[in-house]
Amino acid sequence: MAIRNRNRTVKVEMRRTTCAFMAAVLCGLASCSAPPPADSVENVTPSEAYDLIQAAKADGCSLASLPTQRSADTYDPSRAGKGYGCDLVVLDVRTPAEFAPEHIEGAINICLECPGTFAKEIENLDRTREYLVYCRTGRRSAIAANELAAAGFTTLYNMTGGIVDWKNAGYPVVSEP
Repeated sequence: MAIRNRNRTVKVEMRRTTCAFMAAVLCGLASCSAPPPADSVENVTPSEAYDLIQAAKADGCSLASLPTQRSADTYDPSRAGKGYGCDLVVLDVRTPAEFAPEHIEGAINICLECPGTFAKEIENLDRTREYLVYCRTGRRSAIAANELAAAGFTTLYNMTGGIVDWKNAGYPVVSEP
């Protein structure tokens, strides 16, 4: 009888250990996914991102200029918001080594995971501009977009699926010369 109770105790303990292990695995997998977007971050597909970029080009805007703080006399707040492409900045948050061989035309590169780079670089960016943020698969861009939102940036688009989905959809990429 003592052995039977002991076996029952061992089985219960094994179930608890298995449940704890499974919970740890699930929590670990959940932490690998992208965080939910902040209120000022809109997730967009590569198709929607392409449309935003095309709207900017149709407005005759150059996407390649670095968007630094603007003076009040040059900023027209009536142009802020979706569809006014002159305020759109395409921001690639991958490493420079990932950026150089392929990126979206006109994108600027600010590395999210390079120590000390991201927070320092975004300090001088214009918070009133619209930012289309992307990375390889969408995980880093979601993190970066949330960090931008926390820093006071107001109009942010996170391209889900990153440049992988962008290329799979047949959209063009360019490389550094």
